[in-house]
Amino acid sequence: MARQDCSPDGATCLLGVVLNGRLTVANIGDSIATLARKDGSWVQLNSEHSPVRPDERARIEAAKGSVFLDRINGELSVSRAFGDYEMKDLVISEPEGRTQQITHDDDFIVLASDGIYRSYT
Repeated sequence: MARQDCSPDGATCLLGVVLNGRLTVANIGDSIATLARKDGSWVQLNSEHSPVRPDERARIEAAKGSVFLDRINGELSVSRAFGDYEMKDLVISEPEGRTQQITHDDDFIVLASDGIYRSYT
């Protein structure tokens, strides 16, 4: 829809799937998946797509963009998203993912947007 009406809006995505004893998480943007273990420990399962992350910054700069004020061209604080049509050459929608075996030590998973987990960190 963003491409049809040239809306500047964008969105991020975080997905968690448990199938056959394996957990797969994939993300585009700044949401975080965290696995809680029965012993009370936590394991972060993915990484935010921020323009200050070294690999994302290099990709943005290679595409002739810049990173300042911790934002792409001083405007957008995520380096991967759906939409954001005005920055289509700098903001990509390719997800990163991870799959791992679930064990008896694992308890539950939390999938949270930045608005949730930043409130508690």
